[in-house]
Amino acid sequence: MKTITDQIQELEEENGRLKDYQKLADKVVKMELGMSAKEAKRVISEKKKTSVFEGKIKDFFDLKSDHDTNAFLACFLTDSMRNHYEKMRKNAPVSRMNSYDMERGANA
Repeated sequence: MKTITDQIQELEEENGRLKDYQKLADKVVKMELGMSAKEAKRVISEKKKTSVFEGKIKDFFDLKSDHDTNAFLACFLTDSMRNHYEKMRKNAPVSRMNSYDMERGANA
């Protein structure tokens, strides 16, 4: 049976190894993607938010293809509205998406 001191020492050593692995993983991401792991996670998160935003518009207007989406944008949006749409595609804030979900139900 190990003493508490021995268990603490083992845990500290394991923690040190895990931190070293994390540093290595961060370096690999930086080398391969040219950005930090934190930035990569943010980019992935933003892409998911954009997908949710676009998905809700496509579902609401029953847009099945990119052609349908482009035709919708060309017919129904003025230049300023199209610019706003493109801006929202890139910057779809979490709070706005969450309030949309709350107003219409999480599965809307």
